[in-house]
Amino acid sequence: MWLIGLLSALIYYIIKLKQSFKKESELKTLMLNNMTPKEFCQAVLQITEERKNYSLNIIRIVGDLIVAVQRNNIPEFLLHTRFNRGLVAFGGLLSSLISFYQFYSKNKKLIQQQK
Repeated sequence: MWLIGLLSALIYYIIKLKQSFKKESELKTLMLNNMTPKEFCQAVLQITEERKNYSLNIIRIVGDLIVAVQRNNIPEFLLHTRFNRGLVAFGGLLSSLISFYQFYSKNKKLIQQQK
């Protein structure tokens, strides 16, 4: 089930990343028509932040996928070999570091807003 959830989340974030590029191109068209430069810059910054989060989530999910695929013996079934333990550990470490970074940055923003 974990593997299916990760694959679903990966597809979701790839679609959202693709939509953010489309949103930016539509935003450029709006800027020519009736947007002020300040509004445009704020919108672009928001889209950039969304893309950063989507990209980090995609990388985090790929790290988790390495672990999940190994746990379900898929490399052994398809390739007749297992992943190196170092690769599996790196995938888990990468995923946890990104999760920690996202948690820290979200809480940092909340603390700054409270001050």
